[in-house]
Parts: sequence; structure tokens; C-alpha cells
Amino acid sequence: MRTSAATLELDFTEPSITAAKAVVDIIAGQGSLQRDTLLWVMEQAYGAPLGDGRWSLRDAYDMLELAKVMYLAWAALPSASSDCLAALTGLVTSLPTHTVRSQ
Repeated sequence: MRTSAATLELDFTEPSITAAKAVVDIIAGQGSLQRDTLLWVMEQAYGAPLGDGRWSLRDAYDMLELAKVMYLAWAALPSASSDCLAALTGLVTSLPTHTVRSQ
């Protein structure tokens, strides 16, 4: 997907889409996601652990971004702006951060 020279080109292939759908289901059911679960979902989708080289931590966090978009497209957010902001803030704080991106 390419919209301009300044944007990142993301390649969401089938394993990442499968993983993103699984993450959406986890967030919808549990309301949160831990880093170890994120990595487990990627292992299941790709059929290989992180060290195998089929996927990277960057791929996992890119997939998480896709899952957030998919979740927000599905979620029924509150109509009041303050309630909507609170719901979005709660979502962001319940997900793994990008602070661990090195391998």
C-alpha cells in the first residue's frame, strides 16, 4: 500500500491478516493483550517461532497496528467525546508498547 513517498510501505500478507483477526478477537473478548500473547499469535499464524526468521518483532507490532484499526472499525465507541476519549485511552494502555523492537 503506497499513498505517498513519506508513508511506510506495509505488506500485510495472509499470516499477518490471520494474526490481526485473532488479536481483534482477543481484544474484544478480554479487553487487553499482553506481549507474550502477541508473540504467541504470530507464532501460530506463521507456524514458526520468532527466532526462525519468518517474522520479526517489527512484523508483530505492525500487525498489532492493523489489528487496532480492524478493532476500531468494529467497536461501538461511545458517542460522547469525553467517553470516547476515555475508551480509546483505555484501549491504548491495555496493549503492548513498541518499546521492545530490537532482536
